[in-house]
Amino acid sequence: MNTPFILDEFEDHSQDTPPVITSKHIKNYLDHVHEHTPPPYQPPVMSHIKSELYRMAEDYTLSYCIEERLNACDWRYYDIMVGTVRSQEQLDYCLKNQCYYVPSRLVSDTKAVYIDYVALHEDTPQGACIRYYGKVDFLNNVERNTIPVPASRDNPQEDYLVLGVITWHKLEQPILVHDSYKGRPRYTNLFLLQHCNRSYQLFCIRSAEDYKICATVIDTYNHRNHPSNLHILGEKFILRTQGDSFMVMNDQGRVVDHFPIALYENRPSVVIRRLSNLTKRLS
Repeated sequence: MNTPFILDEFEDHSQDTPPVITSKHIKNYLDHVHEHTPPPYQPPVMSHIKSELYRMAEDYTLSYCIEERLNACDWRYYDIMVGTVRSQEQLDYCLKNQCYYVPSRLVSDTKAVYIDYVALHEDTPQGACIRYYGKVDFLNNVERNTIPVPASRDNPQEDYLVLGVITWHKLEQPILVHDSYKGRPRYTNLFLLQHCNRSYQLFCIRSAEDYKICATVIDTYNHRNHPSNLHILGEKFILRTQGDSFMVMNDQGRVVDHFPIALYENRPSVVIRRLSNLTKRLS
């Protein structure tokens, strides 16, 4: 069952009540602030604020099922090849004959050995997306002229890799193609295929930490116009929006990075990599 943890990021939730960070994060943050700076309020007021924050935080917990799968994921392996389908005729042929084909020059022998699944990047009337995936049964090399689908260029003798698929599965929620491109195959894993909804997430998330960073960015973006928009990023940083920018603060409130919201809207994979590198470098 496809149960995405990452939410639809480009819907406008700016008037909604934002998700609240966990009580553990709040406690760690407040304890650190109080240890290094004088409390901004008198003890009775501060105690009331902390109690209210903890109460609010009870409403926000990660799904146990998703957390369990996330922790079980082996991030060393990216065994799903996402390949381009260039026409409806090619899609029909692949689905009917339970296979996918690609020029052999685009898939190294090392990569081919570790391909367990193939997913199809296709165009639909609603836009480009990934809907179908299947477990690979066999690999075979053939000349292009043996595949009865018109080629887009004159290459009848070119060597092609055919991946046989046991059965095709259809995702309950198609993954929309965003910040991606057609052409050379790209690689992801089954956890990401079943728990993401934008193609950039498949190719820029490379750890459980990256996955959580991506979810935090999406929550922050969705509530970008809300006055209480504040989220814990990587447990040691705070991510929020101010005007047309994202602001990253450390646990003492100092801004350590900022960039335009438009960068995320146009190149979200760049933002995820940027924040992933920042949290690793400054942690």
